[in-house]
Amino acid sequence: MGKGQLILEFVKALAWPTVVLVLVLYFRTGVHAVLSQLADRLRSAESIKLGVMGQAIELSGTARQLLAQRPTVADPSVQRLNNPLADIIGLALLEAPSYSMGEDDILPAIVNAMGAKVSKRQQGFLVAALLKQIEPIVAELSSQGFVSIGEQRLTLTPEGVSFFNLVRERQQRALTSLFPKRSFLRHDSDTPHGMT
Repeated sequence: MGKGQLILEFVKALAWPTVVLVLVLYFRTGVHAVLSQLADRLRSAESIKLGVMGQAIELSGTARQLLAQRPTVADPSVQRLNNPLADIIGLALLEAPSYSMGEDDILPAIVNAMGAKVSKRQQGFLVAALLKQIEPIVAELSSQGFVSIGEQRLTLTPEGVSFFNLVRERQQRALTSLFPKRSFLRHDSDTPHGMT
């Protein structure tokens, strides 16, 4: 094989990646807009279907469970709780000792549950964005009787404990159906301390 043939093969190998890179850079605003719209739809959806098997993943078990338990509940309540953060908050309280957590501990629990690694530049934005969403969710959970707020602490009520146990079971079933080889079921030894 001569030098010319080697150069031709090298150019062929680089042609498609170069074309794709140029197209992505050229259409980056359009790609960004499409991905932003997709993210907005995912945030507002109650469920999403993925893959060839048409598996449904619930994005907010709290909203779905609220509808299942209280079919007459007003739509705005369901909309306010149709947010994965409502699930994270309720499940974090369910895992906390005595189902109670200081208001200042909610934000770190959410960031921990998300597994987010945030640069120092992004921390202010993340805190502001999360706080803007946390406050109405906590207020709605309180108005539904799932959380009591007192002395800068959030505590699941007995109704909230049973409600979020159902949310957790629903999420575990969804995860198990998606990833059958992994176990997401809790063991009795993993159960947090209950209310006394």
